[in-house]
Amino acid sequence: ATDHLEFEVIMELFDETGLRFDKDMVPQLDHDKSNRVCKVRYAPQRPGNYLLALKIKSGGDSLPISGSPFPVEVIDVD
Repeated sequence: ATDHLEFEVIMELFDETGLRFDKDMVPQLDHDKSNRVCKVRYAPQRPGNYLLALKIKSGGDSLPISGSPFPVEVIDVD
């Protein structure tokens, strides 16, 4: 039998006023099965200070990743 776990990563991005930007988000998920590490990448559209909330959904439960939400500062590099 193959040992596997199915889950969904839920990302929510908020600005300083609490406004959500979920509809603009197109995250990319990289999963390294050899060491059970997942990396989530997202390229924000606007500079500013944000809170990034990450949750794992498995079955009917949705639990925040330890330390979430994370403060994120996006800077313009142009």
